[in-house]
Amino acid sequence: AMTMPTTNSATPQHDANRRAAIRWGAFVVGLLSLQVAGGAFAIFLATSDESVAVVPKYHQQALDWDQQVALRNASAKLGWDAAMSQFDGESGVAGLRIRLRDRDGAAVEIASGEIEIFRHARAGTVRRVAIPAGAADSIDLGRCFDVSGLWQVAVDVTDADGNRFVDSQEMYVVLPADDGVPKGTR
Repeated sequence: AMTMPTTNSATPQHDANRRAAIRWGAFVVGLLSLQVAGGAFAIFLATSDESVAVVPKYHQQALDWDQQVALRNASAKLGWDAAMSQFDGESGVAGLRIRLRDRDGAAVEIASGEIEIFRHARAGTVRRVAIPAGAADSIDLGRCFDVSGLWQVAVDVTDADGNRFVDSQEMYVVLPADDGVPKGTR
């Protein structure tokens, strides 16, 4: 009687092929996982870093474009001038001085108002400072700037007659204790 040879499915060649398939499969899955993790990290950086915001409320400003243009045109017709400058504050900060004048050069008395300040390098961080009612001549707002650099200052004020004035200006601020080089760029 003839006996058939028994085949063992676990031959050395079969085991080597299986190990190779597991190794290459794990390598491909590892590369794909690395790509997904890199993408998730990029999304995290893009959404958490304040420096990626170029213009605060850009989308809303685009939607309100017609209103913004009409408001700027109405402000220009008033003939007012907002002269802005920094003044030295205490312990490494600077304040903002605003001199608001009408077309005749007289000081404008403020009934209500606010300024928005942001540094161009961190446009996602906007500071809002209320202007006290009754302010006229020179309006000094302390502790506005804590870092040297290029800042945007937007003024939105209304006088006692209901005239609304808006203006936005860039200011290069150098803190008293600085050499003019913004922190983090030395």
